[in-house]
Amino acid sequence: MAQAVKEGRPLITTNYVITEFVGNGCKKCHLTREGLFKAISEIGKLRRIEIVHISAEIHNEEIVYLRNRPDETWSLVDATNFHIMRERGIIEALAKDGHFTQAGFIERLNTPS
Repeated sequence: MAQAVKEGRPLITTNYVITEFVGNGCKKCHLTREGLFKAISEIGKLRRIEIVHISAEIHNEEIVYLRNRPDETWSLVDATNFHIMRERGIIEALAKDGHFTQAGFIERLNTPS
């Protein structure tokens, strides 16, 4: 992410990603609760960041999408991100869990630049 910011590349995330971060950030990122909300505030201040709010329509479409793929372990957050990425023609994700690769995207975390 630091490289993308340094290069002036646009960053897009969703309110679902932020919700997931609030739920898991303290444990996964070893943050205090105060540190968690400071990180969220700093993310919101990044130049060229857009936080897309997932609509009820997208939410419902992606529930169906996931229901039709019982062999996948993707989360609703993943599915809504895939939707936004397909809609905007985005092919790269700041991810590393393999889900975005499975869905046909390029995962950029832990990838040599």
